[in-house]
Amino acid sequence: MFSASCATTQRQRADKTPYPAPVVILYTAQGCWWCEESRGFLKDNDITYVERDLEDPEEMKKLQKIAEKLNYKGGLNVVPLFIVGRYFIRGFDPVEVKYSLEKSKWVEPRWDSFF
Repeated sequence: MFSASCATTQRQRADKTPYPAPVVILYTAQGCWWCEESRGFLKDNDITYVERDLEDPEEMKKLQKIAEKLNYKGGLNVVPLFIVGRYFIRGFDPVEVKYSLEKSKWVEPRWDSFF
């Protein structure tokens, strides 16, 4: 026989994700209207993110290193460019960003665990 406290404990365990929330990186460029929209979307949805300048050569090297570690073969010279956990999202696609956030929590450890 199950007591109410056991059911609550099991439900709480099921609600916990196995990995912490993934890191969201947003690559932008100066004067990019879609980049502004992306920032607004992330802020409006309380999504913590790190913004990087795709036009900075050092940031591009870091991006290439991340892409190599994750075996990403797509183009990198696109803004906005999101990295959500292990997933690359080219262009402003809020549905895909939210989906990747949820998928990353349950499926795989974060990319930054490689460094």
